[in-house]
Amino acid sequence: SSSSSSSSSSSSSGADDEEGEGNNGFHDSVAQIDGEELRATVVAAFRADELADKHLADKVTVEVDQELLAKHSRKIEALQCIRLRYTPSWPLNMVISQASLQKYAQIFTFLLQILRAKHAMQTLYKRNALPRKLSSLQLAHQFNLLRSRAFHFVANTHAYLMLRVVDSVWGTFQKEVEQSSSSDLDRLCSLHNQYLDKIQYQTLLFTKVSQAFEAIKKILNLCLELEKLGQGSKLSKQHLDKALVTRLTIINHDFHKRLRFLMVILTKIVESGYHAHLEDILTRLNFNEHYLQACSLCKNTPSNGKQLEVCSNCKEVWYCSSECRNKAAPDHKLTCTAKLNPRSLK
Repeated sequence: SSSSSSSSSSSSSGADDEEGEGNNGFHDSVAQIDGEELRATVVAAFRADELADKHLADKVTVEVDQELLAKHSRKIEALQCIRLRYTPSWPLNMVISQASLQKYAQIFTFLLQILRAKHAMQTLYKRNALPRKLSSLQLAHQFNLLRSRAFHFVANTHAYLMLRVVDSVWGTFQKEVEQSSSSDLDRLCSLHNQYLDKIQYQTLLFTKVSQAFEAIKKILNLCLELEKLGQGSKLSKQHLDKALVTRLTIINHDFHKRLRFLMVILTKIVESGYHAHLEDILTRLNFNEHYLQACSLCKNTPSNGKQLEVCSNCKEVWYCSSECRNKAAPDHKLTCTAKLNPRSLK
């Protein structure tokens, strides 16, 4: 259990290294749709991981579903083709069941998909070639702005998953195991199942928030499309600009549409009061309410295309209706006046 989780965590952390040859080789092999090379790369990654249990790594076999890989091509779903096979020996098999291994595989695939999109955005930053091919500075600016927003999304989603979920839950699990009796097998099995359920719960891998999970995957696919767009084209400059404008406009529209949809879902879930941990990722993605502004009084978000009303003085506070504006006026008048006239604070 410990080795398996540590291996997944360290492998994920290793992908942050932009200069790592192993990571570049892995992502390149996915793009080339070469199943055997992909399998060999994953095996090599397990054995090269300095934090992984070498004995455990030798027992893990990797299978690649070539048909599934070719079907999804450059989509994020292509990584579902990687299947890790591991048969725990006695007495570990009494704790790590086949059902547990399926949960590990599901978590592993999702983390891998996040890292794939993150690597794609990092590659665009390092390459930085597309703007030099464009005759329009405005188009180059639009591409760079979308690239920055996409990187912000995947980087913060990855940070939430690794820091708020994996590392945090793993630390709690370790403490609970240390405090329990080593002879109480039922207790150990229960703690391990709770550990996996908690990770699945906090990584959106459960039915009640499936809409949020699917929205994230669609955004990850848009990141891969943006990476493909940034790889350039053999078209002439005139036709290149025309093709890029059309595709870039579509990707930009879809990205903001799906991201806003995700923000709305997460906001509703957090407001329900049953999933407080999701407030972390909501704050990371919607910092300073950049993508989804809410009423400063009731905290509701506008619907049906309705726009929020901004305070005409400070331009920093928003309301969903005149009723909320009037209710908040006595309290807001103090802070609003302070912003316009600092002497009022003295």
